[in-house]
Amino acid sequence: MKLLLMIFILQALTGIANAQLRDSCVQRNREIASADIKKGKPQLLLISGFAGKYYPGDLNFAKKYKISFHDFGCIANKEECMLAYNQTIFHYLDITYGSGWRKEIRQDIYGLRPIRRIK
Repeated sequence: MKLLLMIFILQALTGIANAQLRDSCVQRNREIASADIKKGKPQLLLISGFAGKYYPGDLNFAKKYKISFHDFGCIANKEECMLAYNQTIFHYLDITYGSGWRKEIRQDIYGLRPIRRIK
């Protein structure tokens, strides 16, 4: 009985620590995105897998909206941290350029479309 209680307590503490780390990285990535915007170097984060894919319109989009792309390939940061960064950049683009950029951008930008979770 004591062993089960100890296991339960350890699992609870681990869950709390993981939630704190997640919240910390989310907040930190929002701050990094805001700092990148202030420096005039906003970027959008991609997860392309083993072999990245180039889209011909990327260069034109980047020039028009003064933004760059950062492709993590198949090794990326935690999803919620990337999402926090990209959502901050999306908000900046919406405020600066309106929502028209959303029709011009490649659709595989992480967080652009609702994320489907597998149950």
